[in-house]
Amino acid sequence: KSRFEIDIAWTEEPERFDDAEWRRCVTLCHPDLRALMAHRRALYLADHAKTRFSRRLLDHLAGRQIEPGSLGLIELDRGSVALAEGRSREADTLQLRAFRLLQVAGFRNRTRHVLFNLAVSDVDQLRVERAEERLSVLEDEDPDDLFVHGERARLELARGEIENFRARVDAFNAQVQEDDPRFLEGLALLNGVVSLMEGRTPEAERLFERAGPEGEAWMALARALVG
Repeated sequence: KSRFEIDIAWTEEPERFDDAEWRRCVTLCHPDLRALMAHRRALYLADHAKTRFSRRLLDHLAGRQIEPGSLGLIELDRGSVALAEGRSREADTLQLRAFRLLQVAGFRNRTRHVLFNLAVSDVDQLRVERAEERLSVLEDEDPDDLFVHGERARLELARGEIENFRARVDAFNAQVQEDDPRFLEGLALLNGVVSLMEGRTPEAERLFERAGPEGEAWMALARALVG
């Protein structure tokens, strides 16, 4: 019952993970339930841009002796947090470890998530050929994956193919709803870069403010351009 209550809260009332009394009552000091609660809370914190606290919980969970599948999921989430914090090389190490563990455990649907994160890290580090290979694999499996479409735009920017980048951004804007929370930061970043390229610096700065950690780096560039 307690495990079911944790899962229901995760999907319907995630704000309950902020309630320390509720967490104690649900887990009943059972080690497995406490681990499940810690993992779900780490994901909740990461979703609310509290990556430092999320990282602490995930690092603690990774130190437990658990079976490959569960450890692979934790390593996957640690890699995602590292990527969100701009630690691309560390993210690579964690994602590759997750990939191996999830393969051993037979979690094939999760390996796709890992492959996408690795492609994101490749783009961050301008490893464009490897990013192309990984994104192509993902597109072959699911041509309609909007996350892959967004990353394709970033790949064109990394290559310096500006016209292709603009076309990709236009297509992405047409595919994604502006208020979709999954793409808010990504859309802001891509549109901010287009605005900056077209000389609309104030608009670019407003967009970069909504683009998360990666927007901060572009914000510095925008401010440098205007002196």
